[in-house]
Order: sequence, then structure tokens, then C-alpha cells
Amino acid sequence: MTQRIAVGGVLFLVAIGALFSSPTAVWLALAPGVYLLAAGLSRVPSGAELALERTVDPATARPGEPVDVTLTVDNRSESNIADLRVVDPVPDELSVTDGSPRLATPLTAGDTATLNYSVVATRGEYDYEEVTLRARSAFGTDSEDLLISASGDTAIECSGAAEAPVGDTPQLKAGTQVTDKPGEGVEFRSVREYRYGDDVSRIDWRKYAKTGDLATVQYRVERALRYLILVDAREATHLVPEPGYPSGTEASGYAGQLLYDALDDAGHSVSVAAAGVSWTDGASQAGLAWVDESGPANPTDLFETISETDHWTSQTKMSPQSTSKRLRALMRPDTHVLLVSPLPDDWAVSVAQALRANGFRTTAISPELASDQTPGARVSKLERNQRFQTLSRLDIETVRWPRDQPLRASLARSLSEVLGQ
Repeated sequence: MTQRIAVGGVLFLVAIGALFSSPTAVWLALAPGVYLLAAGLSRVPSGAELALERTVDPATARPGEPVDVTLTVDNRSESNIADLRVVDPVPDELSVTDGSPRLATPLTAGDTATLNYSVVATRGEYDYEEVTLRARSAFGTDSEDLLISASGDTAIECSGAAEAPVGDTPQLKAGTQVTDKPGEGVEFRSVREYRYGDDVSRIDWRKYAKTGDLATVQYRVERALRYLILVDAREATHLVPEPGYPSGTEASGYAGQLLYDALDDAGHSVSVAAAGVSWTDGASQAGLAWVDESGPANPTDLFETISETDHWTSQTKMSPQSTSKRLRALMRPDTHVLLVSPLPDDWAVSVAQALRANGFRTTAISPELASDQTPGARVSKLERNQRFQTLSRLDIETVRWPRDQPLRASLARSLSEVLGQ
């Protein structure tokens, strides 16, 4: 309709110029007339052959890790496309943090064009739908819409610690603790008088050569440690720092699973508890789920439940006092508590304080939740920093996980100090 009106206007100017013998009117009609003629001849080339390929790096990401996506468009036809618009359909659950999933470019025959963007990984697998393309003529008067499936990577996958690849980040290592108890070991402690039955390999032969007296070398005994990983999965941790980012619950569950894998692989005794989780596979009471070596439940299943906890609201409210009392009844006195929480409120601080006051060594490991995007977020970040200061005054060790750093690297830098190695 618009083009018809424009053509009518041009013909009207030509008629006026001819009727009144006015060259000006004819010239005024000439410019739009040429444009309309060119636009009328401008068409999207038929038979355009476009191929798309998508790459996702890393192929399997960890919660909170940036994922780089590249989409390449290849014009395999012999026709030029004057104006090509491309939209890569980012899954609704993911948030673009850098770049753009949209592209507008001319694409000549045989050439390629790429678009690049980054998203933040959240736990799960997210499939891509077909890519939307629109080819337009040079004057925009003709267009063709296309839906094409991209080859290469067709999904973004984010797994927990158990399935996550190591990549280039440091391995978490947790060894045994050296005690002052004499016995078998590797670190020298003392020399005592030989007793019948002592291992020949422990006899101090140098002293025997000098004095003729038998003596036995004693070493410091190494023993495995007991740990409790307490994950804060209460409703207060369900918040996300920004749309598309993992929630505080998901980040805490991932950190807890990563710690569990490292400690369990090192041969330590590790129990797992989660506050704010209703769980039927293991011991659960008043909103506190519990798994230890004596029970049939699998800690990995509990971490899986934690990752899904932020999709529902628990009706159970646990006070710090009831939580610490319940934990003290379940733990051995020599247990080292690793409390994983984004510290959205004072609950975790109060629990840590109660455990520390009852003689339990306690370490707080906190994934960052607050951002600087809004005044409210800045206030939340300030309050979180104040909670860290309170923990330090209570002689409770802390480990921070910044959002812009991989958790495995953050823990690797702090684990030796935290675990007393």
C-alpha cells in the first residue's frame, strides 16, 4: 500500500509538470521515481543457502561460570545478501552477560559472519531452538524469514562438582593431620629405648654403631580427620544476584559437593547436613537433612536435592539454637564444621558462633550473592561484609568465593590454611 501511494505521488508530480510545462515538477518526480524503480527491482536472492554452526566453551560448565557462545553463519550460495539479520535463541533460563546474540550484516557469496556472547551457567541442561534469520533486500522492500538449526553444540550444560571437568583450575587436595602422638608415620618425633617386637626398620642403627645400645625411632602419627559440611539451603538463600545467575542455594550446594569430593577422596570421615531441606532418603528432622557414613543414603543425592531446593519454599523454620543443638547431638567432639552459606542474614553467623562456643572448630565458606547493580544490593553487600567481620572477631575462619572467580580455584588457594595443613 505504501509503495502504491508513493507511485501515485510520483505520477501526480509528472502529470502536473506536463500540464503546466514545469521542469521543476518533473525533476521533483525524478528522484523518488528512480528510488522506486530501484526498490522495485531489489529482491532477496532466491535459493540462498545458509549454514550455521554453534560452539559452546566450556562444553560442560560449573554453576556461576561464564560460558562463551559463538555462532557462525556461512553463505554457501552464489548470491549476495544485502542485509542479513540473525537472532540466536538464548534459552530463557540463561542471562547474557557480554556481547549480543543478535547480528545484522551484509553477507556476500562464500563469506562467513560470526556473533559472540557470554552467558552465566546455572545447573541443568538447556537446549537451543532453531535460529531465526531474516534476509532483506538492499532497499528493505523485500524480505524472507528463515528458521535454521545450527550444527555443532546444540545445548549448554552445567553440572555439579561430581561431573564437572577439572580443566585448568587447581585440584583440591586435603591430606591427613599430623598429631603429636608417637607411632608409625613419616615425620620424626623422638627416640626411645628399644622394646622387644619393635620393627627392625625403626631401629636407630647409627646410635647402635656408636654406643652398642638399641633404640627405636618414633614418628608423628598421621590420622584422618572428621568433617561436617553444613549447607545453608534455607529460603533466604534462594535469591539470585542478577537474573540468570545461580541462586545462593545452588552455589552453596555446589561448593559443598566440591568440598565433599576432595575430603572423601583424601580418606577423611565426612558427614553432610543441609538446613532448610526436606529429604526422605536419609535422616531428616525439623528441616535439617543429615547423611553420614553409617547410613545408607548417598551424599550426592542430598546435594542434588539441594540444587533443586530453590524451586520450592520450605515451611520449616529452624532457629540457629535448634540447629546447633541438633548438630551437636549428631557430631563427634573432634569434628571440624565447614559451614557453606552466602550469608544473606545472621542465621549462619549465629550457628557458627554456637558451634564455636561448644568447642567445634568452624569454618565459614561463602559464595558471593550480592551485586552492585542497585542501592539495595549494595546495602546487602555491606551487611555481608559486616558478617564476615563478626566471624573474624569470633575466631571463625572464612573463605570467600567471588562471583568472577571459579570456586575450585578459590578453595584451592584457601584449603591448606583452612584445614590446618
